[in-house]
Amino acid sequence: MLNVSKFRTKILLWNKSELKLKIKYLLIILIGIIFELSTNAQEIKINTSNKALSQVLIEIRDKYDVEFSFDDTELSKYKITVSKSFKNIEKALDYLIKDLPFGYEKISGVYIIYPQKSEIVIEKEKPKVYSISGRIMEFKTNEVLPYSFIAVNSFGMMSDQNGNFLYSSTKDSIFNIKISNMGYLIEDTIVYAGNQNINIYLTPSDQIITEVKVSENLIENFSNTGNEPATIKLNHKVTKYLPGSSDNSVFNLLRLQPGVLASGEQANDIIIWGSYAGQSRILFDGFTVFGLKNFNDNISAINPLITKNIQLKKAGYDASYGDCVGGIVDISGKDGNTQKTHFSIGINNFTLNSLLEIPILKKSSLQIAYRQTYYNLYNDGFKLFPKADSARNSNLSDIYVYPDYTFRDFNIKYTLKTNDNLFYVSVLNSNDKFEYSFNKTLQYREIIKTTNEENHQTGASVFFEKKMNNKISSSLTISYSELSTDLTDNYDIFSSLTKKLVNQKKSFTNNEIFETKAKFQTVYRTNKNQTFEFTLQALNNTSKSKEDSSKITISESKNSSSYYTFGLKDIISFSGKNLDLGFRASYLPYVNQVFIEPRISYSQSINTKFKYNLAWGIYNQFLVKSSILDEYDNYRYFWTISNNENIPILQANHLVAGFSYSYKDLSINIDAFYKNTNGLTRYVKIPLLIKEDIYKGNGKSYGFDFYAKYNLSKHTIWLSYTYSKSLEHFSYFKNEEYLYAPQDQRHEIKLASIINLKPIFLSANYVFGSGFLEKPFRQKNNSNRIPYSRLDVSATYQFSKTRNIGECGISILNVLNTRNQKISNFEKIPISQTGSVNIYFEAIPFTPTIFLKLNL
Repeated sequence: MLNVSKFRTKILLWNKSELKLKIKYLLIILIGIIFELSTNAQEIKINTSNKALSQVLIEIRDKYDVEFSFDDTELSKYKITVSKSFKNIEKALDYLIKDLPFGYEKISGVYIIYPQKSEIVIEKEKPKVYSISGRIMEFKTNEVLPYSFIAVNSFGMMSDQNGNFLYSSTKDSIFNIKISNMGYLIEDTIVYAGNQNINIYLTPSDQIITEVKVSENLIENFSNTGNEPATIKLNHKVTKYLPGSSDNSVFNLLRLQPGVLASGEQANDIIIWGSYAGQSRILFDGFTVFGLKNFNDNISAINPLITKNIQLKKAGYDASYGDCVGGIVDISGKDGNTQKTHFSIGINNFTLNSLLEIPILKKSSLQIAYRQTYYNLYNDGFKLFPKADSARNSNLSDIYVYPDYTFRDFNIKYTLKTNDNLFYVSVLNSNDKFEYSFNKTLQYREIIKTTNEENHQTGASVFFEKKMNNKISSSLTISYSELSTDLTDNYDIFSSLTKKLVNQKKSFTNNEIFETKAKFQTVYRTNKNQTFEFTLQALNNTSKSKEDSSKITISESKNSSSYYTFGLKDIISFSGKNLDLGFRASYLPYVNQVFIEPRISYSQSINTKFKYNLAWGIYNQFLVKSSILDEYDNYRYFWTISNNENIPILQANHLVAGFSYSYKDLSINIDAFYKNTNGLTRYVKIPLLIKEDIYKGNGKSYGFDFYAKYNLSKHTIWLSYTYSKSLEHFSYFKNEEYLYAPQDQRHEIKLASIINLKPIFLSANYVFGSGFLEKPFRQKNNSNRIPYSRLDVSATYQFSKTRNIGECGISILNVLNTRNQKISNFEKIPISQTGSVNIYFEAIPFTPTIFLKLNL
């Protein structure tokens, strides 16, 4: 009898097995179809005749979306003639290079083509070591590019101040190198082991011809933050489009950075994170520039035409820098064009600027730059604005002065470059004159006043660097700097009723400072993960001061000192982490004491987007700028040398913590800081309240910066906010409570943008500051702060004719004509026993500028 259930089970099992078999066959057929389709989709057709191999590969890349990396110079030596189809890219490559001395390898989706024989054995019995070394330079001009970021097979490193780099490996003999520097196109190339002292060239972004399509090379922006603690690296090439940058791109760029005080428009100093006058240093080509001389934002002491790179170090910097308790602005000058004679000229309705570059034997260059004003940078005359103020005497009036200001400077620099050596001589000479006078009757008093200030800055440096081998390089810098300031201040006050002389002042002060320095430095790169830096330095400072009243000398002094410094720094890099350990030891014979300054910083990349850093250090300053405070709340400053007695040596502690985020076109950076400074001095002349004497004090400042930058296609916008508090305590204070320092300001906001509509560039920036206290040393809770705000705009048109490139446009400073006051340019004079007059040197008013620049 037929077992129906058993038969059904067999049929069911057979159906399942047959179904599985059919599905299996279908899958095999489907996979074969997909494979055949993919193979046919990747079929490579080449039809070319007597064309360079490099060009053939470029055409394949563009047609079939295949990525290659190769040495264009080597592959262009071989001509290819072929008319053939290939099943895939591998078959095509095999055919193209079958009789040529090349091989290829696919790494991360990129076909890397390399010479067959590329291995170099350093020692036969040891593991093979492959190395490369070279220098980063600017295309066409051969300008050395310091502090370029280099990624070698994804390992990050930085070129030194002269553009040199070294990389070695026991694993790789082929190096995929990506190099970026601010204001330049990113270079992506392949270098083979054994290539030493190679030159790699970057193309400036502003030299891109519009007909050339650049799609794969990104442009590195003008600022770089977050890689080192409290450090911003700037390139002024892109910032020439900022308002007011025709003759002053250095200062106009710095004032827009977080942590740099823009409110109050500093005349002679740069204030960084609450530092006092004279506590921050400006370095140019290795010598000190004692102040930016920025009475007007159209011009300042550093010529932008001869400027290459700017490093802003706000605090927590390494052992390479010393004699400073504030911030550092380190500016590198151009090396000059070694290929052809080049002349640049810029002219506007205030100033003239020019630069001549002369190549000598294709290895050296001579640069000569000159600037001067030919029209008064301020409006002539003065304006009187009496106003009532409940916090002051009701008889008080304010006089706003528009002074005469002239400026000129001269730079000359000779540079010689070879593969192993760099030598230059750099000289700066500048003069400026600031003066005003008026005759006005106020409060029944006729006031006749004349003030004249002249500054003369000279600086020079001689630099020589020698590469001993791929691991060791040494340099010697000898520099000299001098600043001389003469101030004449006279006034006569008569009774407008009786015509009798009520008060009189006739004073002349001179302050001179000289600095001579010799610095020897050796850098030893043990491997790609560790670098040592040794520094020996001898420095001499001399200060002179003289004060006359009614042509009678009331004080005169001259001080000189020398000291010697040894510095050591150890930089360790490993797996996205960087540790910088260092110290400076300075011996001062005139006080017979050694000052030790330990420094440490650490940074780590959490991933490709996030990074944090920490830094701490002790800093000493032996050449200081002391303050004088008189009974009318007038501040004056003069340079002198610390003797560790009545003028103590400044000592500061810096603590910095930072966090950065970078992804695609957005960059965000936050830096927090705390600084305390001991050894402040102030000469107080308030006879009725305080004994006339030199008083010692301490200062502290803390706060944070927020900085965000966003690149939208070719456009850039950035925003920064600084919160800070600066406090001080001097021994003449009535209690132990810290009061607000003169430079204390709580909030500062900066917003800027550059719109690239090439050949037209539009730019605007806005600065708002919450203001400074009028009498910070007398009352802590005084809420009378004068806010600061300024809006600047510019439009630039870039044109080219044959090989000459030029720009023209208009720049307007203080578009809204907001009345702002300079923080350090305020004077009060008594006109009676109960009355006085405030004299303000008004900050820059509405100032339109039409400019033209030509590169010939």
